[in-house]
Amino acid sequence: MEAQEEYLRERLGIARVMLPQLPVIPLGVHVDDFSFSPRDREEARKTLGVSQSALIVLFVGRLSFHAKAHPLAMYQALGRPPLLDPCKANFGAVGPRPVYHPGYRFR
Repeated sequence: MEAQEEYLRERLGIARVMLPQLPVIPLGVHVDDFSFSPRDREEARKTLGVSQSALIVLFVGRLSFHAKAHPLAMYQALGRPPLLDPCKANFGAVGPRPVYHPGYRFR
């Protein structure tokens, strides 16, 4: 930003440049709350009926098809080899309300 400021001063003779404020906005996520022991993970997989070798992807948040949280990019990334073996993948989404799609069946 300083280089751009200097360029504007030299090129246009600007005496005062208003730089944008770029504060760090914390997300409010306490990562320690999501630190689980191997035993915790094993018990969760057993409860969900998911094998130890399966990939589990969980999206927590607002799935919004018209705004920032459109899930298409995530779905596409998950489908790229070698990340995903479709036979060993489990996907879950948690949000404020259920998302209804006529072709979707919960199992």
